Amino acid sequence: MENRTLKDKLLVVLLAGSLLVNIAGVVFFILFLGQSRNLRNVKRDKVALERQLAVARSATVIGDAVVADKILRRTFASHSDGQMDNYAFQPPSYLSGTLDYTLVVYLHGMGSNYLEPFVSPVGTPISAAVMQAAPGIGILSCNYRKDAAWGSDTATGDIAQNIRLIMQEYPFSRIVVMGTSMGACVSLNFAATAPTDIQQKIVGVVAIEGAGDLGKLYYQTANKSIAPAMIMAFGGRPDQIPDVYKKKSFLNNLANVPPAMRFYILGARQDRIVPFAFQEEICRQLQESNRPFKLEAIDGNHQVPEASYYAGGLKYVVSASGS
Repeated sequence: MENRTLKDKLLVVLLAGSLLVNIAGVVFFILFLGQSRNLRNVKRDKVALERQLAVARSATVIGDAVVADKILRRTFASHSDGQMDNYAFQPPSYLSGTLDYTLVVYLHGMGSNYLEPFVSPVGTPISAAVMQAAPGIGILSCNYRKDAAWGSDTATGDIAQNIRLIMQEYPFSRIVVMGTSMGACVSLNFAATAPTDIQQKIVGVVAIEGAGDLGKLYYQTANKSIAPAMIMAFGGRPDQIPDVYKKKSFLNNLANVPPAMRFYILGARQDRIVPFAFQEEICRQLQESNRPFKLEAIDGNHQVPEASYYAGGLKYVVSASGS
């Protein structure tokens, strides 16, 4: 009997030990998942930090602006809700007695920020190519809220506010809206829905790998981060708030585009994040509505292409306005 009791006690101890080991394993697995997420976040933040350092290495602080290679970084309080944010501005390389200047308003892709055109792609960034594309070019790069704001009302309100701040200081006679990926989607729709005082100055849009229907993009993209980002930006799924997605989609607002506004649309043939079919659909509807456009296709997947494509797009959209 004593041997059996001893065996029973030993069995209980072994079972308890086994249970503790299993619990420890579960805890370790949960911690491992958490650490993996943290590592991914650290890597993402490291890339963003490296990009920012590339611009700020030789910076000189002047009041609330940072000047690095003639790039001004400014802080502003949003008229929408008072939230503080930043934008970057590179003035024209020279100012003459004429008023024939073009403001390029750049909107970054998801996960990036307002420094994108000044550091990407590596080698010759977008800003360097664009500034050389035509005389009298200035670049305004907006942060427009979160890195995945997707053109929410507060984001587009901030874009308009930033444009007006710059227009008060510099004599720009025309505006070109330019963006990549998420920024291309927002650029297209902003040009169609901008306040009248801004829209009447917009002569064209350079949209790199963008979509004109955000509801379709929500369901068809291969990027699993886009759907939750849209839900966060707009407050729900397309089936829950279809009117919001229509309001934020360029093709639903195409009728509001002035007939002379020109569009340069670029897509990547193997793109699975914003498939090339989205760019083709934009151009089909532009053609049906007799809007001037140019479609260009490149090989590869979703990417920030060579800066020369942005410069070529800029030349195309301003070609009918005298620049």
